[in-house]
Amino acid sequence: MRTWNGKYFHTLEGTTVESLLTQLADELLVQDITEPSAVLGSLSDHELQAAYDFVLEQFALELLIGAHEHSEWSNGKLVINANHCPIHLLEAAFSSVSSACPCFQAADRQ
Repeated sequence: MRTWNGKYFHTLEGTTVESLLTQLADELLVQDITEPSAVLGSLSDHELQAAYDFVLEQFALELLIGAHEHSEWSNGKLVINANHCPIHLLEAAFSSVSSACPCFQAADRQ
């Protein structure tokens, strides 16, 4: 496991997280988000935590980009009117990784 927070250089046992995210996106296109992920199922707990951190970081980045490109306040809520595809993809990926991450599964059982 190697991480560098410069410009998207993260690896999970030789697989770049960008590649993992692409595989996860392809999987999410053909299966329900509530089904266990085959892509994430092959990762160790440590790798799942790294994937969670990466997806969360990318999700936040895409939200910021969308808000920066075009957003407005409506009834006290920020409405983001740009960057919808990456935001929805990362929202689905975040949900999938969160449900697979053992740290969240343990919290759900309590």
